[in-house]
Amino acid sequence: FPGHHNAGATNLKLETHVAGSTSKLGCLVDNHKQGVPHALQHGIRFFDMDTCWDGSTVFTCHGPAQGPPINNTLADIRDFLRFPAHRGDVVI
Repeated sequence: FPGHHNAGATNLKLETHVAGSTSKLGCLVDNHKQGVPHALQHGIRFFDMDTCWDGSTVFTCHGPAQGPPINNTLADIRDFLRFPAHRGDVVI
């Protein structure tokens, strides 16, 4: 069964604190150059996602680096399954 380890680990941001300011830097631990929609289009139906919580929102992540909110990733999967050609597909 084709799977996608660390799904959603794209465009990760690593929070840094320098000279009293906080910023999010691009991270070197991105696992994938393409996101979940690309994987779905190429036949992937199993997604293993690491998640992090910042106190109010659940995000995809990889180690200390934060990706997009999990709701965005789940919406991508929902939108894919709404296409008539994919209504019989199962995504885990």
